[in-house]
Amino acid sequence: MARRRVVGRGRAADMLQAAIRREAGRAASLLEHDVEDLYVIIGSQLAAIQVAAKMARARIPPRANKREFILQRMPIMTELPKDAGKKFVESCWSKIVDRACRWWAENKEKFSGKDAKMIIRGLAPEIAPAIPAKFRAGSIIALTAALLVKEGLDKVCEKIAVQESIGGAASQENAQPS
Repeated sequence: MARRRVVGRGRAADMLQAAIRREAGRAASLLEHDVEDLYVIIGSQLAAIQVAAKMARARIPPRANKREFILQRMPIMTELPKDAGKKFVESCWSKIVDRACRWWAENKEKFSGKDAKMIIRGLAPEIAPAIPAKFRAGSIIALTAALLVKEGLDKVCEKIAVQESIGGAASQENAQPS
């Protein structure tokens, strides 16, 4: 199966692919931590992306003390990184799991017996389109893939399949007249 590009064509897509591959190795080392720690790291990464975007739009007056200006513009964290990470992942979880389970069904035999780093490297580009574009950084994508691997792809996909079969059976029962 040919590798699919993450976003569009050209240099930006290639740079994102390289960032995902680089970050996948780092994310694999985080699998030793528990799931709550991964949510904290994702929340911290989201905050860093938001600060960078805000500072990129800021116009610094010519005579202003740049250090003081930047410090005044730094946002105050109103929410714990764990909560922000969990809320972000939950907001796009269904799309992520849908893509991840489709990928896992196609590639389960290929990746059986491989280490987590290889699975994350293969899974991350596949789930990238499910993450909102403004947060589609290599680290966020790789951490989300690591979260899926930590939870267990077999277990997550099995749980989704059971939920769909229960939901499908319930809707069929409701559709059939008594």
